[in-house]
Amino acid sequence: MSLRERAIAQYHDLLLCDETLTPATFEKLRSAMRKNRLLYGDRPIGIALRPHLLDQTQFRALTLAAERVTSALEKVAAAVLQNPILMDELGLTEAERKMALVDSGFSTAGVTTRLDAFVHGEEIKFVESNAENPSSLPDQEELNRLLLGLPVMANFAQRYRLRQFSPVKALLKTLLGSYREWGGSGVPNVAILDWKDLPTLSEFVFLQEHFSAHGVPTIICSPDELEYDQGQLRCGSFRIDLVYKRVIIHELLARYDETHPLIRAYVNHHVCLVNPFRCKIMHKKAVFEMLTDEQR
Repeated sequence: MSLRERAIAQYHDLLLCDETLTPATFEKLRSAMRKNRLLYGDRPIGIALRPHLLDQTQFRALTLAAERVTSALEKVAAAVLQNPILMDELGLTEAERKMALVDSGFSTAGVTTRLDAFVHGEEIKFVESNAENPSSLPDQEELNRLLLGLPVMANFAQRYRLRQFSPVKALLKTLLGSYREWGGSGVPNVAILDWKDLPTLSEFVFLQEHFSAHGVPTIICSPDELEYDQGQLRCGSFRIDLVYKRVIIHELLARYDETHPLIRAYVNHHVCLVNPFRCKIMHKKAVFEMLTDEQR
């Protein structure tokens, strides 16, 4: 039995012996999730009493594999940009093709991405690349904070050295790094951009509060609230230097043409856009087929 399997078995044994796990405990967890905005719409995102556990060897293997796959996908994206035939094979629309060819101002097509995978022992199987700024970045970190407050997790932590990560801190660092690579200086004004009244709003509020608390002015706005005049993209009186784009590209391009304020500001290099429009290449499911085609 591996270290991870032993740890999971021991954790489950602790759960079975924990007399504090009552219906009141679960209601307390649900209330804490609402308080901490761990919601999808009005619904708590779910309660699992054990986070996904990886041992250090598994984590390193997963990290290395993800870095290699992402690097390969970036190379595919670079090749696609140089070859209209490859764009056809990926099924990019004319509008998506046109926007993908606009210089983003930085080197990568996908700044923040998520690879979905199944991990079993040393085996890792990737199923798709979510390259349009994937959702749920704060969820597991904040859920872990709640779980660490349970007696069973405190007991487990005495037996094993637990380590978790902060995707939100990494996201802010990445956004600021992309802004500097794009050519920006100082602290940017950030807009989290998506449609109104989405069930992911709680996540946007969480990110807005985190960014603002770390000295980065941030608002949440929708595409129809944007204005572009005299080289500045704005939402009301708020000047926008960096757009953390959560709106789906094909939805945006289906609703608006090249006269939209965001598109004009992006084409004119007056706003830093993360992820840039060319991330759509890495997001297409057919990119894995292209990547694994031995005839290429």
